[in-house]
Amino acid sequence: MNEENPANPLPNNTSVIDQSSTEQKEKYPVGLIFILILTGMAILGSIMTIVNPMLIFGTYVVTGFPALLYSLIQMGIHITLFVWLIQRKEFGRMLGIAVSAYSMLLMASTYLFYIFFPFEMMEVYESVMPGYSNFMSPEFNTLLYGLMTVFHWVVGGAVILYLIKKKHYFRVIK
Repeated sequence: MNEENPANPLPNNTSVIDQSSTEQKEKYPVGLIFILILTGMAILGSIMTIVNPMLIFGTYVVTGFPALLYSLIQMGIHITLFVWLIQRKEFGRMLGIAVSAYSMLLMASTYLFYIFFPFEMMEVYESVMPGYSNFMSPEFNTLLYGLMTVFHWVVGGAVILYLIKKKHYFRVIK
């Protein structure tokens, strides 16, 4: 027993080895690597939109500075998410859940525009990409976007469930 500190049960001459130095580094789980790849793809997509900033919100096309600003903000969020996930920070896990949910909602809302305004959506794409309607019908476009929405919801839902389930893997920022 340590006479100098009664709360310490170790004798005076016993040293405690730093737990962090003996602890083996955990490998990144496969699911987290998959999420990092998806986040990296989102970063690359944001970089590509900086060259020609254009956003389609429903039946409106936004170009110029507002589209550039949105792309830069989105890229900053994705870079922050990527770094925080690599560092295993709790805020990264929460940001990943929020970004996935936001992305799923955007995808669903855009699909609703395809369902209710298929011809208007074709006009939007025709204004952005002349000749678009020559190889895509409104029906096929809606079907294709519907399949992409389902895929996006499956992947986004899996990401959210994975990040909720792996809560123990992430640590709180101090």
